[in-house]
Amino acid sequence: FNLTLTGFTLNVASGAIMSTGTASNGGTTRNTFVGGTLNLAVETILFQNFVAGADWTQLGSTITGPGSLVVSGEARVYISSAVGANTFSGGLVLNNAQQVLFSSSSQVGTGTVTLNGGAIDANAAGVVLSNSINLTGVVGFGGNGNHNAFSLTGPITLNGNVFLDTSTTASVNGVVSGSGSLTVISGGGALILNNANTYSGGTNQIGGTIQVGNNAAAGIGALSLIGGTFTAGISVVLNNAVTLSNTATTIASSLAQGNNITFGGTTTL
Repeated sequence: FNLTLTGFTLNVASGAIMSTGTASNGGTTRNTFVGGTLNLAVETILFQNFVAGADWTQLGSTITGPGSLVVSGEARVYISSAVGANTFSGGLVLNNAQQVLFSSSSQVGTGTVTLNGGAIDANAAGVVLSNSINLTGVVGFGGNGNHNAFSLTGPITLNGNVFLDTSTTASVNGVVSGSGSLTVISGGGALILNNANTYSGGTNQIGGTIQVGNNAAAGIGALSLIGGTFTAGISVVLNNAVTLSNTATTIASSLAQGNNITFGGTTTL
């Protein structure tokens, strides 16, 4: 069944849990909040026990309040609120949720976005997220057939070792910091690192595409190229210690095209 709430004000009280229903027949079930206001007074858990697949919750209401929105369980959350309408300040947290999908920029309030697993993606071109972002575990940029490139302009912290699938191209323009490592495991899109990053756990590429646009884009740790494509948007000199695996890795750079890559540190073959 489909549940649609229109033109309402919902105040979430202390300890409240928002739970969706189950699509027992494997069909498409949607819980849709259209118009009105969803006020998060405290941490609010949106636990979805949908059958994985085409089922989702759509949040088209204005989301306000000092609380956070924690997404857990199975299936997608599609945020379709108006640009800049959401002002909740407690942050957005994904706990192994399938995906949070954004229809436009500035939909995540003013707090930090934390991915403890799960994926984020854009449902339209040109989406920009300026929030601070914390990453831990296996996470994804893109998923479920949505492949609109998006940009992350706020600071990103690797709170642990991060394993990233890039099925959508994401331009990371904020500084990436933290003690964790960054491992790109797969994906048809590119991870574009444009800033002078300071994360220290190292960069590992097993698959997918990494594009660097700064001499310090790969942080201050070692760089291990095991598979996939490693390229640059401009000519760079990377002073990381580099290990080149004997497996298939493509280094796509060209002095003539202005994106030459120079490995200035110790290189191990």
